Amino acid sequence: MDIFDTFFLVEYLRQWAARGRIVLVTLQPPTYEILTMISKVVLLSTGRLMYAGKRREMLPYFAFIEYPCPAYKNPSDYYREEKNYILKNYFPFPIHILPYMIFILNSG
Repeated sequence: MDIFDTFFLVEYLRQWAARGRIVLVTLQPPTYEILTMISKVVLLSTGRLMYAGKRREMLPYFAFIEYPCPAYKNPSDYYREEKNYILKNYFPFPIHILPYMIFILNSG
């Protein structure tokens, strides 16, 4: 799916979610523009939780654990690509990784 189709799909799902529904969607990896349309993010790796919370709080969280996203980088690309280093240094479990990002669209 190209960026335009993804944009229209995510916008449709956001409108659907605004009517009180919770929508779960996985995108691998979304562009920064699509990422800004998302309200909540769950970042999983080998079934282990790396981050769960509001999309707006994801960058401050990783900055807090001293792993900020560099300027001008797409956070979804960056944390997907750098997961091995993050997991090795901040999360005590094996690093045979296949990351998944689950995006939650809702009215809250």
